[in-house]
Amino acid sequence: MRCLPRRVALALVSIAVGCASTPQDDIAWRLVDANPAVGTTSSDEPPPVHLQRAASQAMRGPARAVINDDTRYTFARPGLMLVARYPRFDIPDADRFELNIALPRPLQGCDHLLAQIALARIASPNPTARDTRWVVGRCIGTPVASRLLVQAPVAAVLRGTTADVWVQVRPTPPQMTERRRFLLEHVPQGARLDFSYGIESPGWEPGAPAVTFSVGVDRESAPLFSARVDPAADPAQRRWFDATVDLSRYAGSSITLTLQSAQAREITAGTPTVPVWGDPVIVVPGTRERKAPRNLLLISIDTLRAASVSAYGRARPTSPFFDALAREGALFEQTVAQSTVTPVSHMSLFTGLYPSQHGVTGPRRQSNVFLYPTMAEVFRANGYATAAVTEDGLLQAGLGFERGFDRYLESKSPNVFAPVGQVTTTFAAALEWLQAHRTQRWFLFVHTYQVHAPYTPPPQYEGLFGDRDIDRYEEEIRYTDDQLRELWRGIGALGLTDDTLLIVTSDHGEEFGEHGVIRHGSHLYDETLLVPLLMRAPGRIPARLRVSEPVGLIDVFPTVAEILGLPGLFFPDGRSLASLFEAERPPVDRMRWFLARRDLFAEAWSPFRMLADHTFDRAWHPPLFALRTGQRKLIWSPERAESPARVEVFDLDGDRDEQHDLAASASKQFSTEIDALRRYVDAASAASGAGAPPSAPP
Repeated sequence: MRCLPRRVALALVSIAVGCASTPQDDIAWRLVDANPAVGTTSSDEPPPVHLQRAASQAMRGPARAVINDDTRYTFARPGLMLVARYPRFDIPDADRFELNIALPRPLQGCDHLLAQIALARIASPNPTARDTRWVVGRCIGTPVASRLLVQAPVAAVLRGTTADVWVQVRPTPPQMTERRRFLLEHVPQGARLDFSYGIESPGWEPGAPAVTFSVGVDRESAPLFSARVDPAADPAQRRWFDATVDLSRYAGSSITLTLQSAQAREITAGTPTVPVWGDPVIVVPGTRERKAPRNLLLISIDTLRAASVSAYGRARPTSPFFDALAREGALFEQTVAQSTVTPVSHMSLFTGLYPSQHGVTGPRRQSNVFLYPTMAEVFRANGYATAAVTEDGLLQAGLGFERGFDRYLESKSPNVFAPVGQVTTTFAAALEWLQAHRTQRWFLFVHTYQVHAPYTPPPQYEGLFGDRDIDRYEEEIRYTDDQLRELWRGIGALGLTDDTLLIVTSDHGEEFGEHGVIRHGSHLYDETLLVPLLMRAPGRIPARLRVSEPVGLIDVFPTVAEILGLPGLFFPDGRSLASLFEAERPPVDRMRWFLARRDLFAEAWSPFRMLADHTFDRAWHPPLFALRTGQRKLIWSPERAESPARVEVFDLDGDRDEQHDLAASASKQFSTEIDALRRYVDAASAASGAGAPPSAPP
């Protein structure tokens, strides 16, 4: 099938859109990983870094730069230092407030510092708004007793409230020309340099100078690329710019590339600027044949419960396109989320680990960068282009969700507990990135909050199913399903569908009073615990496969790693499901036998519980734990000062809705499962840091 013009391809009805094989490119060098020296004057030429092709690459770049919540790897820069935290700060009802902060010894004698001000409103029982801004702080006082004077901007939703305020700083970059040089011996045929550039928000202030970014080759007078950026004067330039430089004319030669940022004027006083390069890479034509699939598209539709998807038995046509995709691959009928809280569950998806192992047990608990890799880090180390597009702020870059992603784009709502849903914007950004990287091997994570409360479907979907909360929720599902169809058609127009392992899932479900509670996060009944999961990869995953045995989100990463041939990984919690896709019966039967008998665990960490009457349960305190094995289900409430430990026991074979607790009458029958859950609770409680203070700013 020949590739079609986009407007024609989008009109096709078939979901199995494909094109002739897309050209294959490889990322040969990531320049940020090379750790180049920096020259800052015309006579200070730094020695070039000698680029040597390596079989593997770094899991992550040395530093991050952020413009408009779009995070990209950049060259090494000083890390952030926490200089102040005010756990309960009364913010004035104004657009700015002043902070006067004593500086620690390493920062004494400064002129300016870049300050990151992070605020989270303190409300009972949960913080409902947060904001993070970068500003330039002025150092005052003596060289041995310096203080930092900061004018902190305030989002409207935070004015006149009490907030948790964190202030972290780093030195301003040198306010002069910066050069980085790279020696590339024997330029490959068809090589090109892809990169981004821009100015971070402190450089948007009045008086900040313009910056000219250029790429040159030694002994050539004219640059290969040059662009002037002045976001202080032109708000339209407050963004990343993407560019490509063709290096094919140097094929077979040895060249030294210079990346330079030069200010329009030298700053001795006043407002500094912050020019940044975004993940420059040298891309070359691929040198080896690869079997399909070679790419990964992982889509998470937040808060999508399996029970409301028509492929899982919902009588309404909530998800006709999801259902059609499932018929082209494998549908997992009992997929257990490892938590019913968004960041907790997604980190299990990204790592194949239970929450107590990866450490993210809430919206302020960081992942441990030293203990385990994430999915994106493994893909990056294996030469993939990696990107994530996510909505509404709970998958914060600062918690470690950006790890391994060359680009991490967040679209945030001011109130993280009332997300507006931005599925069209999110899917459009995903397609835009794929258009730019379609010739490379890639991993793209796409995450939308469209289905999440407050359930506000577009007008044309209102009333499709009724006027109750669950009706509006399922109208949101239908709307999102239609947008998924458009996204897949766009991917088909790029010729990528048959080369891509597609996974569509969710982080948790949603309650509508089935057990006296609404929303999610504090219960572990199946309406919030079971999520949809489909996998599609033509030629690798058989069509119309349905897996009835329980699986977990912790199994996704191991499965992906095996299908795409990512080497050298060990997963202590998750298991690869790839043997289910084999043509021979013995490996399939062995895996099904194992899955039917395996213990799967889950944890609930929401700081609040909303009852069916829309009031908060003041007696609720996290965490909660669950075990699911075969058709048996246990939920454990740990001992607390006001109540003893409690276990609920359900036989799902005859009680799918979990309405008949058998703990009093059948505890001996379930003793093996009770002991297993107790051991998990003891280990998780010791490892999770429950009750510890936040490890990251809001």
